[in-house]
Amino acid sequence: MTRYRVMNCVRLFRFFLPTVCGVLGLVCSLNGVHAQTYPLSENRWDSPEFVKRFLGSYGFLTEREPQITTKESDLFKTIADLHGAGQSTQAIATLRDAISADSSAALDYTLGNLLLQGGDTDGAVAAYKEAIRKFPNFTRAYKNLGLAYVHGQRYEDAAGIFAKAVELGNFDGDTMGLLGYCYLNMDRVESALDAYRIAAVLAPNNRDWAVGKATALQRSGMYREAIAQFEELILRYPDSKAYYSAAANAYLALGEDLKSVAYLDLLRRRGDADNSVLMLLGDILVNNQMHRQAVSIYTDALSKAKDSDLDRILRFVRALSYQGANKEARDFVSLIRKSPVRLDATRETQLLNMESQIALALGDSEKAVAVLEELTRSDPLNGEALLLLGGHYFETGDNERAVFYFERAEKLDNHKVDALIQLARVRVAQSRFDQAVRLLRDAQAAKFQPHVAEYLNAVENALKASL
Repeated sequence: MTRYRVMNCVRLFRFFLPTVCGVLGLVCSLNGVHAQTYPLSENRWDSPEFVKRFLGSYGFLTEREPQITTKESDLFKTIADLHGAGQSTQAIATLRDAISADSSAALDYTLGNLLLQGGDTDGAVAAYKEAIRKFPNFTRAYKNLGLAYVHGQRYEDAAGIFAKAVELGNFDGDTMGLLGYCYLNMDRVESALDAYRIAAVLAPNNRDWAVGKATALQRSGMYREAIAQFEELILRYPDSKAYYSAAANAYLALGEDLKSVAYLDLLRRRGDADNSVLMLLGDILVNNQMHRQAVSIYTDALSKAKDSDLDRILRFVRALSYQGANKEARDFVSLIRKSPVRLDATRETQLLNMESQIALALGDSEKAVAVLEELTRSDPLNGEALLLLGGHYFETGDNERAVFYFERAEKLDNHKVDALIQLARVRVAQSRFDQAVRLLRDAQAAKFQPHVAEYLNAVENALKASL
């Protein structure tokens, strides 16, 4: 192999600086999209429709359910009056006094309803279980026991109870929807999807079951179907921003980034985008080489950044620099410096390293080298600064200084592999192919990388040709 071809490979390695790992982490974050399990919105106590449906379960029981005596019928009227007057505590106490081993399961069931509505989940569970013990086929007791388990986040217990309720004939939209919700929280996605599909047919206007179906579709990898479901939800509930983000995530999973941008940007224009949405939008834009637009979005995010946002903001700077958008990166760093955000010592060092890398790329080497040398004096373990200095001196032909800094970086575990590769570059430039081969083999032994294997093969061929 000719020296010319080897040097072409070397030029490619100018781009494999330590910053690559950070940028690849940003890119990978766009692909690792997971659908969330949304909390129930229409099936909770602050939903008037849910309360109305639940209160309906207090009513007189059918012939297929426990019978009540005349005395118990009179008691129910008293309980209804107390409950209607807002005296739930007194209603519960009156029921407790009336319940005995021989009383109707209807009393235990109604006690469970009152306790569950009052937030006493454990008490409700015990009451429903007693009602079922007295009347084993009490379908509505099974359903409400399952609901109590859901409120207590005992999803596996709830799923078994809802399945029993369905077996006993309680085959309605709420039961199937709640069963789907349990399966989704148990990560039984296919079972959840089956249940949600039935719930959507039986209760087509229930938002929770529509959202659950969309989420199950997304988790199953059926992204097109999930997008269609979320778009329907957006039409029905245009003010619910979570559905826009969910549709955007589904498009990301399909690799259709710019369609994802449309949803996220709509949230931004409406003023509904929090920093997580803004930064996701900015990451997508920078991933698609739309640097100016990405900086604009991240500038908005920077204006309201919290401490938890800072690492992602710094990764964004790295991404800009890695893609060669160094002017944009420099301008954004200037905005960081002028903003109210305060960086701790570790992040400040990271930013100084990046500022220096950007300055080197823009030709302002004198200032960058001065900063980097000061950084390595104050922190001898700053491997990134050592590698940047070594790279600068190698590019300017000062191989002796380049080796000095690369060898220092080689002693640091987190930077050893990168330092070995950079040292190999120097040895190739000096036509010391045998040393370069040894260094690259050591790098591969520590961490195998396909692109390094390709470079090693080129250097081995050069070594053979030189003998």
